[in-house]
Amino acid sequence: MSITNMLTETLPDSLQNLTVIRWLVFSCVLMLALLLGRLAPSILRLVFRRIAPRRGDQIYSEVAMPIESAIRIAVTFILVSWIWIWLKRYDELYEFSRPLLDLGVTISFAWLVSRLIHQLLQFYGLSLIKRLRLADEVLLAVEMAANITIGVLAALTFAQMRGLNLITAIAGLGLIGGGITLAAQRIVEQLLSAIVLYLDRPFVPGDYIRMTNGELGKVEAIGFRSTRVRALAKNTLFVYPNSILVTTEIENISRGKKVVVMLQLDFEKILKPHERALVVREAKNSTASLLGIDAANTNVAIEDRPDGKTQARLVFFILGSHENSLDFRKRLLSVANDQIATVLARHDLAFTTNEPTIYIDAPMTI
Repeated sequence: MSITNMLTETLPDSLQNLTVIRWLVFSCVLMLALLLGRLAPSILRLVFRRIAPRRGDQIYSEVAMPIESAIRIAVTFILVSWIWIWLKRYDELYEFSRPLLDLGVTISFAWLVSRLIHQLLQFYGLSLIKRLRLADEVLLAVEMAANITIGVLAALTFAQMRGLNLITAIAGLGLIGGGITLAAQRIVEQLLSAIVLYLDRPFVPGDYIRMTNGELGKVEAIGFRSTRVRALAKNTLFVYPNSILVTTEIENISRGKKVVVMLQLDFEKILKPHERALVVREAKNSTASLLGIDAANTNVAIEDRPDGKTQARLVFFILGSHENSLDFRKRLLSVANDQIATVLARHDLAFTTNEPTIYIDAPMTI
């Protein structure tokens, strides 16, 4: 038997029609909410165009377009949550579905905010760290801290929506923790050390590391209590407590890699000696202030071609500790390339890049 029949079979005829009408209206509003959630990115694009007529489309494409799916899901959950109050008169159905809906709203909104912060850092954080001459790991740390904060706030929000007081519960756990024995405290210390290793990521499984005692090995696994490292040559397995690894110096051999970047510029004429010097100077100056770019090894080779044009090959070296860091520095190098183009354009040195920028991973040697 359907829910509608169950709800209406015991009602007088004069109220049965009213109940059916209410369900029809609710169904129509629900469909409208789903439709608005589907159209949310398009509506947001119109808002950007209205607020910033000149740069609205650019801002939307940089920030909102990559997270359109997250926008649709979050807006849909929020709209459905608002209209779900209409079902409050049906206690059993409402009490069963409301926690699931609240969980969906919390997770989808937290995911949307996390993705939005990631996009903002990708497009606007790079220029900021270049201007302030900060290390690009600062952005990674900011994003990590933001995600942790979002996760904590999402948990507290969901608990508050369900009438739970997590702050009191956490405080209670803290009082209990005061009576933990010394052995239990050591276990907690190992667990906290594992969390630090997972968040800070000084190494990951597959990295080659060297300890302060000179032992060189390959990280096989990072557990909650210890990390297993396979020693080279001897092939024996070292098991290091995580509490030791977070307080000792570790040389990560795998993170010592670099990426060779090759860029080709084709000028429309034969460059004069002072113009060649300008190209070399700007290529080196554009990367001199970028942390993570080996500016000392920046190389510029210029040669004249038989067709009456000059070709310049620029070679840069990007140093990176992990993949996210390399991605940030590639973006920084793109900013530097734009700066080169701007300066050369002011000196009437037009050029084209017939070949895409080439990234080559330099091999790691042990």
